[in-house]
Amino acid sequence: RIDGAVAAVRRKRNDEARAEWLAGSTPSGIGHRPGYVDQGVLAHHLRSTVGPQSVVTNDAGSFSAWVTRYLTREQPRTYLAPTSGAMGYAIPAAIAAGLANPGDAPVAIVGDGGFMMTGSEIQTAVRERVPIKVIVVDNSQYGTIRLHQERVTRGAYPGSSLGSIDFAGYARSLGANGFTVSEDSQVALTLEKALGCPGPAVVHVVVDPTQLEIEDV
Repeated sequence: RIDGAVAAVRRKRNDEARAEWLAGSTPSGIGHRPGYVDQGVLAHHLRSTVGPQSVVTNDAGSFSAWVTRYLTREQPRTYLAPTSGAMGYAIPAAIAAGLANPGDAPVAIVGDGGFMMTGSEIQTAVRERVPIKVIVVDNSQYGTIRLHQERVTRGAYPGSSLGSIDFAGYARSLGANGFTVSEDSQVALTLEKALGCPGPAVVHVVVDPTQLEIEDV
């Protein structure tokens, strides 16, 4: 039997720990990167638009930190991600989830590098009528590699830069819907449109190449 005073102390500590966790896992929704979508803002709107029953597949990359930290999933089997850090996972995984649960519209979140590895599978989703929604977080580079380069090489960034790609146009060429967003103010409406499409859709989100880590503010 726990003493009443001891129980009260434990409850207080639990309440404080939960409040700290909630504060750290809730994005502010306020961006500070003109000309780009702030990844915290993207996470904020994904939380309010992706339903609790929707399957979310997360790819590997620097962008995935925002998804892992802020896009909480409370229902079992609604979050899929590669434990090995393999890029290119999210889109095939979303298609598989949609085929396993007809009628569902899984949401794949992937960086531009990962998208270029398996993005052609969107045509599979179109052909098989799996209404996946793909969020491409585009920072025009292999973000995780660049992050390590900045920490270690100090000015030398070989092989981590990527070119400018029209991901929305590419999606449309494969038969899917395509959208592009490059300002915080456009995010909510664009996500609404994409998630409301009856078939596969791709949202090309242009983010700041220097935003490689979550800022605690």
